[in-house]
Amino acid sequence: MARSYRHIQEYEKEILELKEEGLTLRQIGERLGFSEKQVKNFL
Repeated sequence: MARSYRHIQEYEKEILELKEEGLTLRQIGERLGFSEKQVKNFL
């Protein structure tokens, strides 16, 4: 589940790197503590 509140923008570089590695939105969200929908909306 999601961790304490934080801004997803703080993880922009990490999200983009994980996306380039081929991870799904769900996998990225689970790894960083965001929902799949939050990652999708961010991208």
